[in-house]
Amino acid sequence: MDSTQPPPLLPSTPANSIPNYLLPLLEILLGFSALSRSTPLNLFAVALGTYWLFALTINKPQGGEWTHVYTQGCRLMSVVLKIVSARWLMKASDFERRGKEKGEKDGKEEDGKNKRRWWGYLWDAFEIGSMSSRGIGWNFQIRNLPPAPSPTTPRLQFAVTQLFSAAFNILLVDISYLFLRQFSPITSHPILPLTSQPLLLALFNAWLIYLQARWTMSALLSVLAAITVPLHIYPPSAFPPLFGSFANAYTVKRFWAHTWHQMMRTLATPYTSFLVRTLGLDSTKKSTYWVKAEDTRLIFGGMRRRC
Repeated sequence: MDSTQPPPLLPSTPANSIPNYLLPLLEILLGFSALSRSTPLNLFAVALGTYWLFALTINKPQGGEWTHVYTQGCRLMSVVLKIVSARWLMKASDFERRGKEKGEKDGKEEDGKNKRRWWGYLWDAFEIGSMSSRGIGWNFQIRNLPPAPSPTTPRLQFAVTQLFSAAFNILLVDISYLFLRQFSPITSHPILPLTSQPLLLALFNAWLIYLQARWTMSALLSVLAAITVPLHIYPPSAFPPLFGSFANAYTVKRFWAHTWHQMMRTLATPYTSFLVRTLGLDSTKKSTYWVKAEDTRLIFGGMRRRC
């Protein structure tokens, strides 16, 4: 496929990329299919995403192109997994906002309520598909999130704090990048084998690479919080830290199944819960907890190998 031409909606040959609009389109379809419980819409979204996954899989990327295809494939597969679970493994009540009472009235005129419902429905679909990776504020919110800021936190003060946090995280990314350019054999020139560096330095460099992902994602979340909270789109409590404490990263129990890999748990929870229900396991037992943790590991181990 000519890399200068945007790929079509459906590829006729192995694809080395996906259209720029495909992921946003699938996220919108995710939101609408979750709210409407429409089986045809869900099947269309799953088929479209699966078709492009197949096109990426049969492509044989070379050199740096592999990283690009890998990243796109992982993002695409995560959306497809969400679309499947939203319709077939989760309940309609999971896609209601927390604290919402049935028959809730706002005391306004009927036309105004209908208008708000229409815009509210569109916003809900957008939020479920694009912005609620952890389900914050929804009934499908994952458990054991890091402590969130108080809803009474002054919005401007919160925004300023988030901007400083974003700047600090970006600074850490830059410092680590300079360090890796100097001391990592695979990111500095000339490129050398991994075995050319001492073991402790290799482990430290690998740790830094993962921390770069953490710092980058945290900075992006802080910028989003600094913009949306002062505009009263979200309250401060909608932005708990994206990652748990470092202590949770180095224990078998908490690394996968507690606060560290939050967005991975968002994807895996419907599937692990389905497995527990199918096997008839007691969800209160410790052994069931470990079944769910291992199932999560298997799901994402396979996902990282195949996407």
